[in-house]
Amino acid sequence: MWWFDEIVETSNLRGKKVLLGIGGGVAAYKSIELLRIFQRAGASVRVVMTHTASRFIGKELLEALTGEKVFIDIEGMEHITVPHSVDLFVVAPATANLIGKFANGICDTMITTMFIASTSPCVIVPSMNWAMLKNPATQENIKKLRERGYIVVEPEEGDLACGEKGEGRYPSFSRIFFWCEYALNQKNFAGRKVIVTAGPTKEFIDDIRFISNSSSGFMGYLVAREFSLAGAEVKLITGGDIFDSLDFCSVSRVISADDMYNEVMRSLPADVFVGTSAVSDFTPARKVKGKIKKESIEGGKLIVELTKTKDIISYVDCPIKIGFSLEVENIKENSVRKLREKKLDFIVANSTDSFGSERGDFTIFYFESGELKENKLGLVHKREVARKLVDLSFRKISNRV
Repeated sequence: MWWFDEIVETSNLRGKKVLLGIGGGVAAYKSIELLRIFQRAGASVRVVMTHTASRFIGKELLEALTGEKVFIDIEGMEHITVPHSVDLFVVAPATANLIGKFANGICDTMITTMFIASTSPCVIVPSMNWAMLKNPATQENIKKLRERGYIVVEPEEGDLACGEKGEGRYPSFSRIFFWCEYALNQKNFAGRKVIVTAGPTKEFIDDIRFISNSSSGFMGYLVAREFSLAGAEVKLITGGDIFDSLDFCSVSRVISADDMYNEVMRSLPADVFVGTSAVSDFTPARKVKGKIKKESIEGGKLIVELTKTKDIISYVDCPIKIGFSLEVENIKENSVRKLREKKLDFIVANSTDSFGSERGDFTIFYFESGELKENKLGLVHKREVARKLVDLSFRKISNRV
């Protein structure tokens, strides 16, 4: 998944210290890949594991990968010094046994003692048979942990190691990674709602052919992700790829510009609206039913009458409005004009070079105390643009409170 590689390489885990706890479930082998993902993200990793987990994967392998001692038994004061020295504690997989001990303060092993001694954010990743997961005792223990502020990642449904099917499967790495980033992020938008539009629209000429563009919706996905990491309730309305957005926000898929307009209107009100979508400017005045046959076209030319689509962002009324301006010439002049005409708080200007790429040359225009500000980000990853918009929006919305 190319997009997940981009997320990992631009993660807020860079420079962080992660303690990875490994429980004694069959999914313990997946901890090796999770460890490598953390390392790719620029984090340093130490490992604590149960004796049962060490029967699935040897500590020698983990020590070779981390370059650090792997903890299994309580020795000296490491059960205090190690958890106090990390930024994030991730337990994956977390068995029913571990979850029960965590919830009830039982410190009979190195991993449970480190958990109780930890003062850093903690992400718990349950993985077990569906019946064990649904047992009232396990559910009560998970509830206790969530009420105390721990992040418990929802397991997935599917084939289980025992041969049965059901809920309890080890979650995807992308889902685990999101919640690890979430654990380290400031929740400046907690209690606020954000709507993001993304991707292209399709305007059908007949039942087969349509007018569209090559937008993937990646920019909008990144904006939705960053606002979600900041604690916002996010609604992503997209005509493009949804990536893993269903793991952290509400998603509506649309086809045409009219579909997108209608879904935006239904989704309002909101505190912030971000229009990243590459909406078609024109739509056929008349859609032909079925398929237009070549043989039916006189003179070898098909003439399609087009009409303008709605400029969606102009109809949106909310405290913070952010637009995007894709230009081929006079970038500043055209972007500032749109900023004024559409009554936007911020507009992100970029050239066509960034279209379909993970990076681009971006500039954010906005007015502050009546003065035009020009924030040149330069050639950056689109995720940096998304982060900047979250920061600017928080500053703006805070000044209005």
